[in-house]
Amino acid sequence: MKTRLIILTFIAFLCSCSNSTEEGLSKLFSTTQKVNTISCFSKHGNDLLNPRLMAVDSVNFYFYESSADSMVLAVNKRNDLKKRFLAKGQGPIDAVSAESMYVANGKVYFYNLTLRKVLCYDEETGVVNVDSSATNFVLNNMISTSLAFDGDMGIYPILNNENRFVIKSQEQEAYFGKIEDTREYSSIEYGWILQPMTDVNPIQKKLFWGSGMGDVYGIYDYSDINNIKEICLQLYEMPVTSEIEKTAYTGDTRIGILSVTSNQDYIFALYSGKLIKSVLRSMSDEDKLELANNILVFDWSGNPIKRIVVNHDLRDIDYDKYEDKLYGIELDGEYSLCQIPLEP
Repeated sequence: MKTRLIILTFIAFLCSCSNSTEEGLSKLFSTTQKVNTISCFSKHGNDLLNPRLMAVDSVNFYFYESSADSMVLAVNKRNDLKKRFLAKGQGPIDAVSAESMYVANGKVYFYNLTLRKVLCYDEETGVVNVDSSATNFVLNNMISTSLAFDGDMGIYPILNNENRFVIKSQEQEAYFGKIEDTREYSSIEYGWILQPMTDVNPIQKKLFWGSGMGDVYGIYDYSDINNIKEICLQLYEMPVTSEIEKTAYTGDTRIGILSVTSNQDYIFALYSGKLIKSVLRSMSDEDKLELANNILVFDWSGNPIKRIVVNHDLRDIDYDKYEDKLYGIELDGEYSLCQIPLEP
């Protein structure tokens, strides 16, 4: 869910700004709502530096800021008290970065891709620890960044396997999500070029994933871990890759889903729809790949419901199930927390 867009493969070439309009998945939605965000400045004052990820639980807002020595800022939702944790370093309970942040089981999970380590913060104790089960798994497997958790089960996108996901409980592992070989790509190549942003519905036992590049999404039902069922798989527009290197995107690739969150009824996907070449003039513009102002709303059968267009670019979104509100990190001169009204 809370996942920074990571391009593990490289971009084959860049070119100057294009006049291409935003299309892609947006054209599937017959209903569009224009919404103005609501600033939540009082929730953090001037303490935010350059937040890249956010999450919310029953007690706090959490902001991941890569430039800080203690990289996570927790802001109490009721009294605005602030606390920093997750030290930057290579010690046992440190990390050099956090590419994924996920709230579940009364904990906040952080995945550091570089150190191949999963840490968790327990709000009740205020302590950061290594999640040994998840860390052992990522140490022994090649996975992407969008981890999700449901109870004692971890759900991981896996890269060096013809299946694209694995659910791991204490008792077993179940691999699923294979896309069959085609003339263009092998099953393993699909895993590399369609690196997913994921979220789960722990009540319905469903997993949503949307590709960070291209216009591709799918839903799986994992209520029976021994018989995981595909509910939908929509390959609307594949990323454009190099003829020489199949896992290298070209500038004609459309940027897809940047972040995903959900409630029991709907999935909210922050979606770009821009071509790489319309965003990047040089690699100094790389941060712009993580910004979008479209939120696509699907139901848990994968049906497009509506498109929400907000008045500021967003870097990340998360749904607060305790207060029935959708929040985001918006760019309005500087980055800050905002609420996105959910109109009927």
